[in-house]
Amino acid sequence: MNSGRLCWLDVRQGGTAKAAIIEEAIHAGIDGVVAGDPADLEGLPPSVRRVLLLTEEYSAADLGTADVVVVRSTTDRQKIAEEYPDLSTGMYVEIADAAGLETACAAARTERWTVLEFHDPTKIPLEIVIAAAAGASGNMVTVAADPAEAKIIFGVLELGSDGVLMAARAVGDATRLVRSASATTGSIELVELTVTATADIGSGERACVDTCAYLAKDEGMLVGSHSKGMTGSLIGARLYAIFSPDDTSVVLALVVVVATAVACGFLADRYRGRVILWATAIGGAGLVLSSLGYIWPDSLGFLRHPQAGVQEVTHSRLCG
Repeated sequence: MNSGRLCWLDVRQGGTAKAAIIEEAIHAGIDGVVAGDPADLEGLPPSVRRVLLLTEEYSAADLGTADVVVVRSTTDRQKIAEEYPDLSTGMYVEIADAAGLETACAAARTERWTVLEFHDPTKIPLEIVIAAAAGASGNMVTVAADPAEAKIIFGVLELGSDGVLMAARAVGDATRLVRSASATTGSIELVELTVTATADIGSGERACVDTCAYLAKDEGMLVGSHSKGMTGSLIGARLYAIFSPDDTSVVLALVVVVATAVACGFLADRYRGRVILWATAIGGAGLVLSSLGYIWPDSLGFLRHPQAGVQEVTHSRLCG
């Protein structure tokens, strides 16, 4: 894969502004113009690659002055290669399922030109194709809906696609596409750290969280162990329900619950497994016994609303 960023402009939807769009593309420095009619490629300067995209099954026809012919089937590619041995060809692959992704990976490894159209709005399938094509000599050109998406495509895996194909509908699209290719993502300086100690905290699970589609600007995510604070909050809620006065206060309840949760979290961080074990057991027992009192209020209602005396002491011992 080449390190250059290719900008291909699709003029098939240009309509009456097609001639003006092509003229602007030439002056903007577009690398290639993509058309469905060989006549639209006539007159382009040598600095612009003429790309003919065939959407229908190929039959013997004049391909005009095209430098590259992109087709959708290997059969059509073989036919063109036999009739025009000196003409460069490429494959157009739509990726909508696992089969399409497999075809795209194979084409990226073997084809001179591969044009990729992803139906998935995320860039995860593109990452897979880029990884599969590592070391290949061909070029990948990915379809982008607009310059903003083109900028993202160029930066996937800090390598990006070799090029982007974007449809032009108005004058100015070519300039915006070229600007997206010249944008830089910046660099992050590495800092050397020293590991001073390690500790065994038990087994865990790995998770991959893709937040790009869910977080907006200035939004973030708090990552940590939920069990420490959760069990503490359960214990705090039950303690407040037992010992609170008749004129309950929402503010006081929140203070008790949060304070108990923070205390349990602190103890869990300090003493780890032992505190987590006991806190989880006590909080879980309180939740289960309170649920039993809710299901059978006649016989076990005291578990949910204990009266003063023996029931209150028993409830506090069992439910935390």
